[in-house]
Amino acid sequence: MSKFARLVNNVAVDVVDGDPAEYFHPDIAAQFEEVPSNVEAGWVFADDVWSAGESSNSAETEVFQTVGVIKFKLLFTSPERVKAKELRASDALIDDFWSILDDPRTTEVDLNLSSIQNAIEYTLTAINAAGIAIDVGERKADILSARLL
Repeated sequence: MSKFARLVNNVAVDVVDGDPAEYFHPDIAAQFEEVPSNVEAGWVFADDVWSAGESSNSAETEVFQTVGVIKFKLLFTSPERVKAKELRASDALIDDFWSILDDPRTTEVDLNLSSIQNAIEYTLTAINAAGIAIDVGERKADILSARLL
């Protein structure tokens, strides 16, 4: 079985065995490339060589905030929130994520969690594909910064 990774600044941020389309939205799955079977998340690709060493990528060591649910939702723009709400009817992954946020037992969102970061990227990618023109990477960085626009 082949192994695939999604690279950000030459760092394997997501690594899967098999077809990435089984785990990710098609727009995100398209960003994956085949890698050697020993590559793991966090490995660096430099000078045509994979290594498990430290990266100079500042995003890898960046620590994000934990924010309240209301603030988290407000990190998305009003058009983004409206489109995400609309997409919940047809996209089970978006509905699942936002349902967790709507659960009264959920009081905070840890922006360091890869599952949260993936859900943000997935939601933004779907919003963009649905007609709200945004730069997904820039908006994800804005949201992870926890600064209200």
